[in-house]
Amino acid sequence: MRRLAQWTLVGMATLVLSCGVLGGGEDYKDATIEQAMTGEVESSTDSYRLANPQVVAVKGDYAVLREGRYVQILAADGFDTLYTELQGKDHMLLVKKWPNPYPHFRFQGYVLEGEEHAGTWILGESELPLLIDPRLYDVSRFAKLDASGWEASGPPRDLVDQNIWIQVRVDKIEVEAEDLQVVEETDLIVQPESLLAAALGEEAVSDTEMVMRGGAARTRRGQEYLFIAEAGGAKLMLPRVQEDGVKALMLALANEGKPFFMGGYITELFPRRRQAEVGANGSFQLQVFEYGGKYVILR
Repeated sequence: MRRLAQWTLVGMATLVLSCGVLGGGEDYKDATIEQAMTGEVESSTDSYRLANPQVVAVKGDYAVLREGRYVQILAADGFDTLYTELQGKDHMLLVKKWPNPYPHFRFQGYVLEGEEHAGTWILGESELPLLIDPRLYDVSRFAKLDASGWEASGPPRDLVDQNIWIQVRVDKIEVEAEDLQVVEETDLIVQPESLLAAALGEEAVSDTEMVMRGGAARTRRGQEYLFIAEAGGAKLMLPRVQEDGVKALMLALANEGKPFFMGGYITELFPRRRQAEVGANGSFQLQVFEYGGKYVILR
């Protein structure tokens, strides 16, 4: 019985650690993003108050924070909704620096108009983006190409299905997501009578048809995006960026307008009519891209 009680307490502790809430015992220190990341300001519990931090991008439970060359991911349950309330107002984010699987911030709460509010981070269904040190990831399987000379008519057709490594910029197309259906097992994304359905070349199907095709449909709320990579004068659609954490990093690249390298392969070059409809020459299966000195690996 004693052993059972011990294991019960261990299980409860594990459950508590699976999410974070604002609680006592935190040694919050005022710091900038850089000071918190580098440890210039020390906290016995690695807990910090960030005053009006620069938020480069927000998607779902993730935000990308920047101060100069210092970039950090914030895991925060429902932060996309909260951020609309915080924008344009003096506030402080209460965060905890977490070391695993790589250094990042986890949301503990916020201070608005002098009042402290609890916040949470939950890592379950949605996970942190997979970031890897470039020294530990071999990109030699990708042919490194100079795409700066690609014309508006599109990349060379002989590159279809070839693993390539190119420098691009990325732009985003905002899509209303109230009726966006995600079929999880079939990996099919459709939104009837919308740019999203046309851009992905998918037919509009009903919930019943989606279930019959073997997928469990669910509705995602909030803003969704399509991403278009621009290489020289050519444009390639990135239709399978689905993890919210990865979307947040891609949004950061789009919002900042900085060039970056990505690896993957062109899956299709569209006929001229469809190019005109969707504003892209073809589609690109993204496998890895760089951001903040790391490689972001798509699962």
